[in-house]
Amino acid sequence: KWRICVWHKNMRMLQVGSKGDEAGWPAYEECRRQGAIIHNAHLHVYARTWEMSSFLRQEVSSKTSSFQAPTVLRAEDKAAGIEGTSLCIISGLGGYSPANVDPTLAENPWWAAAQGKNNGLYLGATICTFNVNGAEDLAYCKFVNGDDGTIVDDFWLKTEVPAMNKEWKSFFKSQVDSAQKDVQTSTYGKDCSSA
Repeated sequence: KWRICVWHKNMRMLQVGSKGDEAGWPAYEECRRQGAIIHNAHLHVYARTWEMSSFLRQEVSSKTSSFQAPTVLRAEDKAAGIEGTSLCIISGLGGYSPANVDPTLAENPWWAAAQGKNNGLYLGATICTFNVNGAEDLAYCKFVNGDDGTIVDDFWLKTEVPAMNKEWKSFFKSQVDSAQKDVQTSTYGKDCSSA
């Protein structure tokens, strides 16, 4: 039920610092259509959007993230009139050269949280617990300050994404098989297989 998209680079309007347009909108939009959590970094800060119905147009579908009203992840179903929703988390404070948050960008209405060096945040990590209390559709996430262990931000997620069907399983298996074949035929793969 849970889908997570992870990559490094981002887009100017989906970061709160000095980075430009580097990732392209198609990846964001495809992950949103699939109801996937988007997790990237590049900028060395922490930030999180609200629930989004469009990353391209920066459209917020809900500004809730509590246990009673979690951020909802939905896979798009045009036949049923369901629009895909997602959120984006930037977790770039792994320890090297923390950055400042640009207050002008952080004030955009799609940001639920944004902190960096100029807010006293230098180190930290996003930690998510899925299937909270046996509820397969519920997750609790928090960003923890690596210097003192305090919780800087926390939020609840609910997935309404259906379990993977046969078509999805077949698609993902073909992608994994292809990637494994690529690794086996690369210099790196040959080095690893002979070790």
